[in-house]
Amino acid sequence: MNNFKWAVVVVLLMSSAAWAQLPPVISSTQTYVPLSGATDITSQFSSTDDASVVVPLGFSFPWFASSVTSVSINTNGFLTFNTTECMSGCYSNVAFPNTGLPNNMIAPWWNDMFISNGAAVRYVSTGSEFTVEWVGLNPSSSTVNVTMQVKLTASGVFFVHYGPKLGLTGSMSASTGFEGPGGTQGAPFLACGAQCDLNDWVPNTLYTIGQTPGPELIASSVTATNCVEQNGGHFSMSVQATISNLGLMPANN
Repeated sequence: MNNFKWAVVVVLLMSSAAWAQLPPVISSTQTYVPLSGATDITSQFSSTDDASVVVPLGFSFPWFASSVTSVSINTNGFLTFNTTECMSGCYSNVAFPNTGLPNNMIAPWWNDMFISNGAAVRYVSTGSEFTVEWVGLNPSSSTVNVTMQVKLTASGVFFVHYGPKLGLTGSMSASTGFEGPGGTQGAPFLACGAQCDLNDWVPNTLYTIGQTPGPELIASSVTATNCVEQNGGHFSMSVQATISNLGLMPANN
C-alpha cells in the first residue's frame, strides 16, 4: 500500500507546472542607446515617489509557466507583473529571490528612488518587443542619477541594460534580479544582494536572460486514471501527461 501512496504523491507533484531550471543570466558589454520615439509616462504617476503605472505590452510575454500581457512600472526601479501591487510604497528592497511581497518582478535597480529633477520614465512597444527606460532616476539621499532599460520579447527572452550614472556623492543599497510568482524562483543580476551601491553600477553592462540552451521539459498537466491495487501492495494505473519544452534544444526520446 505504501508504493501506491508514493505514486500518487509523485503524480500530484508533476501536475504543477514550473520551470525545471531557471534560464541562464549572461552578461556582456554593449554600448547603451537611449530610447527613440518613446511614449513618456512620467506625468501619469500619482507621485514622483513610490508610484506605479500599468501599461499593456502589446503581446503575450512568456513568464515562468504562464504568460502576461501587461506590466506595472514602478518609480523605484523595477517592474512587476502583479499589476495591483505596489501602486504605492514598495521602496524597501530585498535580495532576490524572496517570498515577501512584491513578487513576480524584474528589478534592474530596486532602491528608494524619485522621478524628479528632470527624471523620466518612458517605453517603446513594437508588438513583439517592449522596452521601458528609467531616465535620470534620483536615489534617496544621493545626488547621483541613473539610467537603465528592461526589454521584454515575445520569445520570453528579456534584457536588462545599465546606462550612465551621473554625479559623485551619496550612498545606495539597491537590489537587482528577477523572481516569479510567489518569489520561490528567481536570481540576482549582481552578487551584492540588497546592498548594491554606486561601485556596483557598471555603465554599458547588458544582461540577457533567456531560454535554457538545452531541453527543459515541464509537465503542464498529468492525469492518472484506473488506479488498481494489485497483490503485494503493487498497483497499475493509466497516466496521461502534457509535456512542453521551454528550452532551445529538442528533447529526444
